[in-house]
Amino acid sequence: MKISEVIEIIEQYAPIEIADDGDRPKVGLQLGSRNPECTGVVTCLDATLDVIKLAVENGCNMVVSHHPLIYYPLQKVDADEVHGEVVAYALKNDVTVYSAHTNFDKCEIGTNASLVKMFGGKTIETNGCCFLCEIEPTTVRDFALKIATVLNDKSVKVAGNPDKLVRKFAVCSGGGGGAYSFLEYAEKNADVYVSGDMPHHIYLEAVNRDFACIEFSHYASEIMAEDVFKSILENKVKVIKANQLCPFRTLEEL
Repeated sequence: MKISEVIEIIEQYAPIEIADDGDRPKVGLQLGSRNPECTGVVTCLDATLDVIKLAVENGCNMVVSHHPLIYYPLQKVDADEVHGEVVAYALKNDVTVYSAHTNFDKCEIGTNASLVKMFGGKTIETNGCCFLCEIEPTTVRDFALKIATVLNDKSVKVAGNPDKLVRKFAVCSGGGGGAYSFLEYAEKNADVYVSGDMPHHIYLEAVNRDFACIEFSHYASEIMAEDVFKSILENKVKVIKANQLCPFRTLEEL
């Protein structure tokens, strides 16, 4: 199977066309070539140097990541700098890097669809990368506890009334905490907004406007991408999951 055929499988589920407009140029083939035979795939959240080395050590010439390796335009590739070292090492070892980002967030098997199932919800509407869901009635407090448990995330935070009743929630995986369009959509249609990377002023708004927000870590809400990529590819080609760890630890975990 060629690398191009592996790409076709991924894009059957997460076509590039559904990625956000600003994200679309950043998804898909990031480094390397789609022409070689695929000797194996490493699935990951982030295409770090350790991941590229894992691929090389295991005879894999393709890495499939959720976060794009090249997210901002590169002005140079300096192998003595962290980002440049990853790019240079991948090219030197003929490792192709492919990324599915907001197209994967939106698709039926992607990050948000996975979170909805994990949280016990049912999707009733989507607004880009933000999914509106129904859930059996619970409180913000108990819902936050459930989220922390199923994601194994000790960093979960709550803003707003913890006793507020939740029948609908809006969720956006990763870093949707600062997206005002999603926040306004959630406030209008849901009882609580669940996302990551929330800035301070969002907490204040949740308190002052009788709205509730639950923040999870960016990592915890998207690490399942490793498993989903593996599940759609493992019967077609050799697949190794990177098993990446969260880049930070809470004080409780030290």
